[in-house]
Parts: sequence; structure tokens; C-alpha cells
Amino acid sequence: ACDYFHRTALHLASAEGHVEIVRYLLSIKARVDCVDKWGGSPLTDAVRAGHEQIQKLLLDAGAGRSSSQPRNARPGQQESWLIRREDVRMGRRLGEGDQGVVLQSEWRGMPVVTKILKDAENVEQQHGFLHEISVLSRLRHPNLVLFLGACLDWDPKFIVTEYLEGGSLESFFERKRLENGMQDWQPTVSQVLIWATDLARALCCLHQLSPPVIHRDLKPSNLLLTSEGHLKLSDFGLSRVLDKGKSGGNYRMTGTTGTIRYMAPEVVRSDLYNEKADIYSYGLVLWFMCTGELPL
Repeated sequence: ACDYFHRTALHLASAEGHVEIVRYLLSIKARVDCVDKWGGSPLTDAVRAGHEQIQKLLLDAGAGRSSSQPRNARPGQQESWLIRREDVRMGRRLGEGDQGVVLQSEWRGMPVVTKILKDAENVEQQHGFLHEISVLSRLRHPNLVLFLGACLDWDPKFIVTEYLEGGSLESFFERKRLENGMQDWQPTVSQVLIWATDLARALCCLHQLSPPVIHRDLKPSNLLLTSEGHLKLSDFGLSRVLDKGKSGGNYRMTGTTGTIRYMAPEVVRSDLYNEKADIYSYGLVLWFMCTGELPL
């Protein structure tokens, strides 16, 4: 049964975060991939609202495995960030991570970056992928990479973000060393100040959100450069939204998360930690910006 807008009980429970109701509806075989009048599914509702436990329940029940676009989806009425597979032209490979392959692509006539989920059958990877979308879709700041949309309801699932011509800070230093005959290269003090300020603003935005967001994977390869030489923070696959019910405290989260070279000691030890772990990583990234050398 559904309402006038073709929204089912599972749509509503997923959107409102009612975990037990979702669990009950799934136990009586409610359809997980039913779509409403605008082409939205219970899964897209849960992602938009940031209900991670419900996302996992829906994925475990087989949500998001449809191989084609819903027939009644209307592009102008869908969730504002939903993107159709056929609207994106995949291009050259830029890189690869634990969860996805990164390609330079084209969407609506402009260059973009697509991050494609590697293993569509891996529920843990899908959950991490949906978490990244849930975080990215709510962020807007000049020093955070711009989220443009995502394809969720049919495979391959992917995230679309803006394309930055300057590449990563890490690759920028590598190019400069090559141009310098493999000799060490250091940027000017004024350039370092621009980068350091840009990254500080990005972290300030994340940490002052309500609830705050911890990035947890600050490193030069996740810092992207614009054509004007400014910096934007990217890759929120390991980020975490802090508990709404706590403030100013430490949190039990996954230890040894991120890149160990830039990891805070409390994270390495799997101790309680909070957003200050990002500030420790910021200091090590600042060392790299100033010297071009990897921290020991």
C-alpha cells in the first residue's frame, strides 16, 4: 500500500529514522526498492537523512541492486542530488582507493570526478559509500570539494564531485620535483600560508557543524588544488559525524583509521578521541606543505 505520492510505509519509516519499524517491515517482506512519484527509494530517503543504521538494514535486505532506472522517475522531480547513469560519460582513470575507482568524467557538458563503488555485493563497502554520500550531500564550503550528486538505485553506484584542474597537493609536489631534476622543492611562504589557511577554514567548517564532523584522513593526496592555487579538502569515506547527544567529550570510534603517517597518537592506540585528532593531522600536513618532506 502507498499514498498519493506512491510513498510506502518503508519510505516514511526510513526517512524519519524509525529503526524498529523498518526492521519489522523488512521482516514481513516489504519491497525495498519501491520508488515514489519522484523516483526516490527508502534507501535514498535514509541516505539523505543520515540514518546509517537504517541504511545498513536496507542494504542487508537487498536495497540498491536494481540494474535499471525506475520507469516512473522524473529527472526534474527526483531527489536534488540523484544522477542518472546515462547522463554521465565515464573517462580516464585518476586513481583507486579501498572502496572505489576514481575517474575523470563528464556530466551535463562539464568535467567532473566520479568515484565508482568497487564491489556492489560487499555490504560493508556499500554502507561506507552511502555514509560518504550522506556527509558530502550536506556540506557546502569554498574549501570543501563540491558534491554534485550520486547514482544509488542501480549499478554501478557512484559519487560525482567537481573536477579540480590542479590535482592533489601530493601530485603537485611530485611534479615540481620532476621539473627541478628530482631535487627537493619548497613553495614560497605566501603559498604555504594560502594552503594552510584554506585547510584551516575547511576544518573549522566541519568541526563547527552541529553535530561536528571529523574527517579522520587528512593527508596531501586528499587535498585538491584549484587552477588559482587554492586548496579544497576531499574524500570523506572515513569521516564520522559525532554523537548529537554529546558535546566537548571524547568518543569511541574505530582505531587506526586513516593513514598512519598522519594519524594522531590516540587514534593509533585505539583510545577515545574527538575532532582534535584532525588538528594533529593538520600539523603534520603543514610540515609537508613547508618542507615537501613526508613526516617521519
